[in-house]
Amino acid sequence: MANEKDSATTVKDMAAAAKDTTRRTSGETRDAAQEFGRVARQGSEQVGQITQSAGDTVSKSVDIGGQVAQSSVEGSQRLIEGAANSSRDMSVQVSRNMEALMSAQGAMAEGLQSVWQEWLRYSQDSLQRWADQAQSLLRVRSMQDLVSTQSDILRVEMEHLMKSGQRISELATKAANDAANRVIRREEDQADDIRRSA
Repeated sequence: MANEKDSATTVKDMAAAAKDTTRRTSGETRDAAQEFGRVARQGSEQVGQITQSAGDTVSKSVDIGGQVAQSSVEGSQRLIEGAANSSRDMSVQVSRNMEALMSAQGAMAEGLQSVWQEWLRYSQDSLQRWADQAQSLLRVRSMQDLVSTQSDILRVEMEHLMKSGQRISELATKAANDAANRVIRREEDQADDIRRSA
């Protein structure tokens, strides 16, 4: 009986120890499961945060890429518009310069036409005078009359030549001044345009 008691005590002790071990193992398993759950939740949260962060980074990268592209497009547009405006301004300036040059050439052409008309007038008048003076030379009776008549003819012709030359010189100077003034006015207008645009 003592053996049976000892055996019963031993079985009880073993059952108690097994129960205690089971309880402890169950508690440790529960604790381990809770710890695993907590770690899994933290891992899941971290994965979620990493995913969110990666999504935010991708979104920001796309936004920045879009902004860079937009900025690049806008910069290119400004550059193209600036070049177009410069080209347009330059073509307007060239056109105005050509107009001034054509106007100056027109003034020179008018002046040369006036010079040519004056020269023709002198030539016609000179021919008429020579014809009239030839009659005078045919009426000369002495050498002294011949020298006197020739001197008169030469003096009159030189006076007419000087007057006509002076008139031609005045017309040529006027034509050159008119042409130069047209170019100068264009240069002044161009300088004003540059000052206004600056």
